[in-house]
Amino acid sequence: MKRAWMIAAPILAAAVLFAAGDYFALFGTQQAEEPGFIEMNFLTVDEQTGAIVENTRARCFQADNRNACAQRDSGRTGIVSIAIPVQKLVTRSLLFEQATELRWTGDPKLHVMFIHQEYANPVETLYIEDLPALAGKVMTVAMPRPLRGR
Repeated sequence: MKRAWMIAAPILAAAVLFAAGDYFALFGTQQAEEPGFIEMNFLTVDEQTGAIVENTRARCFQADNRNACAQRDSGRTGIVSIAIPVQKLVTRSLLFEQATELRWTGDPKLHVMFIHQEYANPVETLYIEDLPALAGKVMTVAMPRPLRGR
């Protein structure tokens, strides 16, 4: 039994030291670009009554990108869920992911138009750099009624 500990203890200590060294990136890191998505959720409500507006569609656009997001089924009433494609720069050591940062597009603004046949189509403008902080939160969008005749 003592002989097993004499063999296992140095191996275990070496493994712990290796993992600790890799955690602090002593053996170097590699960077790679990876595609990813940021999911945004919006609750659409009537501007005058505050009632939930169902069956709203979303369309996103930027200066050189007329289709900057994809709408997903949120599975919740009145929630419009969109997925925004992003490029991530991931820094990894041998065992651990050290850092992740987003690559920004040329246009810092993302415009999201909410489309419903009974409402005017409001446009919300979001700054790309703010998207990670807003991801997963539900933002409320007031849907105005269109102006009728003059």
